[in-house]
Amino acid sequence: MTASPMHTALRACARGLYPAEAAVELLISHATWLRRDDFRDRFIYPGAPITDGLTELVEIDWPATITALDYGDLPSSSSASPQASPTASP
Repeated sequence: MTASPMHTALRACARGLYPAEAAVELLISHATWLRRDDFRDRFIYPGAPITDGLTELVEIDWPATITALDYGDLPSSSSASPQASPTASP
């Protein structure tokens, strides 16, 4: 299976930050969230390459995502909730 450009960019942005790497891998393997327009459009942003100027980065606004889940602004089932993310605050 080949990685999509979004998967590659998410992994590049999370690289070296182990909780972020784990969260990105969970999102990629679960697949549901990355297919949802309401998630992608509100919480995923292009990042600026900081090392080589060429590597595309995509970052997830985890605090905003968790807030939206807490307030019911991002409907989900308990099994699909990214709130189980290792980057979520306890």
